[in-house]
Amino acid sequence: MFSFLLTVAVQRQLGFITAEWYDFLLRGSIGTTAVPSKKPEVPALTDSIWLNAHHIELTFPFFQNIVRDVLNDIEIDLGDFHHVISIPGGTGHPSYTHWTDILDNFQKLMLIRALQEEKLVFAITSFVRVTLGPVFTESPTVSLQSLYADMNSSTPLVFVLSSGSDPMAQLQRFAVELDMKDCLESISLGQGQGPVAEALLDRGKSDGLWIFLQNCHLATSWMPSLEK
Repeated sequence: MFSFLLTVAVQRQLGFITAEWYDFLLRGSIGTTAVPSKKPEVPALTDSIWLNAHHIELTFPFFQNIVRDVLNDIEIDLGDFHHVISIPGGTGHPSYTHWTDILDNFQKLMLIRALQEEKLVFAITSFVRVTLGPVFTESPTVSLQSLYADMNSSTPLVFVLSSGSDPMAQLQRFAVELDMKDCLESISLGQGQGPVAEALLDRGKSDGLWIFLQNCHLATSWMPSLEK
């Protein structure tokens, strides 16, 4: 997600993405003035998809005539992302317009957002890879040993975690390697834990301890105090 936000920021700064395009990618057709025509009797063609198609055709000139292609097969190529937007129960025929040739990469994301949102994450990954390079979509291999070389008393190591991950075991092993096992202290933050954490940090400074603050997102009000 961070890589995508960075990519969009760069592209917007360069004038390749407008605020209106980005707004649609984020919010869809919320607040649209488009009035859809009668929806075909195709169960998989939801009201949301039908409204999205009318909205982008009304709002963005490069989507002119997209409504007539909603039930056709629309090929999209974006880097290594190759996909055919095909609504079950549709015509099965190729789209009248070869959209992948006339849309730029971000506009392709908009089309996927409109017609087949569940594929958007995969397309976004390819968009970042094509725009900024593969390094921005690959998780770098790092070791605590290399990170430790850049740390000091005023430069902490911050773990930004995905759901379900826990670096504690890795940190404990690293502490053993450096003969710091008995100097590693941890505290799980939460309501009322700010003063306890401050006392632990003070002891860490005086005794040369490693202090591991867990669940910082549960103590946002205390973060300014930590920064000081």
